[in-house]
Amino acid sequence: MTTESVTHLCRHCSLCCNGILFSRVRILPAETKRVASKGMAFYTNSNGDHYFDQPCPSLRFGVCQIYESQPNTCRTYQCRLVKHVIDSALTLPEALTIVDQAIDLAGAVSKHLDKLFAPDWNRTYLKRLIRRALDTEKPDPQFLRDARKLVEHLDRYFDAQALLKTIPPPPKKVVHFKMAVGSSKTKHKDRTQR
Repeated sequence: MTTESVTHLCRHCSLCCNGILFSRVRILPAETKRVASKGMAFYTNSNGDHYFDQPCPSLRFGVCQIYESQPNTCRTYQCRLVKHVIDSALTLPEALTIVDQAIDLAGAVSKHLDKLFAPDWNRTYLKRLIRRALDTEKPDPQFLRDARKLVEHLDRYFDAQALLKTIPPPPKKVVHFKMAVGSSKTKHKDRTQR
């Protein structure tokens, strides 16, 4: 795998920059001046850690505008998918297909979120929005299935285990069926539908 191929994959994907995988990125103290010079707002938490929110303000039309001078976290991060491509466990075309599937799955989740929130909701906070959507009294089972598919896909190929823990499995479906011909009794059977 060449450096150009990895760069092509990352630029095609940008899930680690657009808020789907991460809600913020940590930066080193020595990088704060450079980050600020690029017009990026950053924050300092009570522990003295510096970070900026996702989507990265330097990401425009899916392309990093400061690729050559990225913060260390961005420059050194490799998702599981990139590692598989580097190790030749996946080809570049296979990896690009996996990225497209992730983007499609995120789109399916966004349709559910659009019903719950203003149509201009920001993907930046996908994880928080999913949590908030689950706080509704009766979450839509299709939404739960779509959200779970997205998160499982992200975990399998991008190592998003922390995100996976935020989505409960869809509720069990109660299936009714007659015990015997002519019987009015109904028996309940739990079956998880996935």
